[in-house]
Amino acid sequence: MDSLLLQYNDILHAHPVITQVLTVGTVALAGDVISQTFIQNKPSFDFRQAIIYYIVGLFFTGTLTVLWLMFVEWLVVTDGVAGAAIKTALGLVFFTPPFFLCFLVVHGFLSGHSWEAIKENIRTKYFVILKSRYAFYPVAQFVNFEFVPVLYRAIYLSVVALLWNMYLSWKTNQVSPCPPVEPSEKTELEPVG
Repeated sequence: MDSLLLQYNDILHAHPVITQVLTVGTVALAGDVISQTFIQNKPSFDFRQAIIYYIVGLFFTGTLTVLWLMFVEWLVVTDGVAGAAIKTALGLVFFTPPFFLCFLVVHGFLSGHSWEAIKENIRTKYFVILKSRYAFYPVAQFVNFEFVPVLYRAIYLSVVALLWNMYLSWKTNQVSPCPPVEPSEKTELEPVG
């Protein structure tokens, strides 16, 4: 086990961004697997749901989380309790609200939901998820910024996020009032401008 951790640490130091992103994606997948297996009580394992969660975790959650942590570290040069409090507050105000709005849109599209179903999902679940996030994450974020070395912050959040991802997977995959549409019923969004 020690050699595995040492190898991971070596890879993390050699390729910090990609290693952190892959870790976040893998933990998101683990959260969905645990959620499906022990919380959602599904009659059978939904591999499509797990793959969607991994893709979202890898290309959306992992990437944005790592970039946000790099940005906030660059932006706030204050150390100690004050710096940790500022970084935590910035995340709660400027990162979390748009992140979860976009998360619901991305997850909805990848799950095959229509735009109308996605909007309904946002209407019914966004503030519930946001409220839960605000109850769960401020202390974890503060601890992260105050005590965890910069290179390990995304990984720490991934470990904390395992519980959060189980909740988020359960919440976003609850039966929606609008079921996924058939491929022939989907409409494409046109770019504005």
